[in-house]
Amino acid sequence: MTVIVDSIDPLWHEELLTISLLNQGDCSRGELRKRIRWAQERKVAPFPAHSNSAYNYWFRALKQRRIIIEYNGILSLTNLGHWIAAGKVGGIAQRNQFAYLVCELCSNQVHIVLRTPLISTLRTNSGGNPFMDIKCPKCGKVTEQYNLGSIANREEFASFYNKAVAELGQFVKLE
Repeated sequence: MTVIVDSIDPLWHEELLTISLLNQGDCSRGELRKRIRWAQERKVAPFPAHSNSAYNYWFRALKQRRIIIEYNGILSLTNLGHWIAAGKVGGIAQRNQFAYLVCELCSNQVHIVLRTPLISTLRTNSGGNPFMDIKCPKCGKVTEQYNLGSIANREEFASFYNKAVAELGQFVKLE
């Protein structure tokens, strides 16, 4: 089994490991679970590998977020997933967190609607992490005080956001 884990080293968690491994090529659920387990047991994780139900949870979550798709039993990355795995802005963890801004109600596989951070609601915690309300431009749903600290700190957030939107627009149709 060939699994490239050198570039994934800190990405031991199923969510990011799934994205990274599918970036190497499409595969079945069983094969992907085997690759994740192998990577976690041998190279990456600071703890024992998880159960199949944990892996399946993340497969479902990533499908719901439109990052992976399953067709005829084969899992693969969507264009959004390819951006998370191989984009140039930030790291994979930052791009994945940024993708949580996608409105699950208004987006589909072809058209992605990003919820917009409302800068006027910006607050920071003691660590300098930004919290803002975010609003979907299509349905109008507002999520209050959304933690954006895992994307960038207060000073870097606007710059990261603008670069990420521009780059993501090269992978998917954005609203």
